[in-house]
Formats: sequence, structure tokens, C-alpha cells
Amino acid sequence: MFDAQNFRLENDVALITGAGAGIGREIALTFAGAGASVMVSVLISARI
Repeated sequence: MFDAQNFRLENDVALITGAGAGIGREIALTFAGAGASVMVSVLISARI
């Protein structure tokens, strides 16, 4: 079972895609809060 209080990611690196909103954003924040170095990817489309 998942134990959020013991979820630690020190010395780990995470690449999170879709981190601009929704689940991707929450995962990025959770991993960073757990001590990981987090790199995020966000796709922004512009209509001209």
C-alpha cells in the first residue's frame, strides 16, 4: 500500500510531461516535494 508520509525521492531525477495542468502538474509538485530534482515539459499551442 502507498504510504505518502514515507514517499521520498532524494537523489532521484524525474521528467514529467504534461506538467502545465491537471495530473501532470500535481505529480510534478508531489515529486518535487518528496525531494526529487524535477524537469517539466509543457506544450503550449498558439493559434494564429
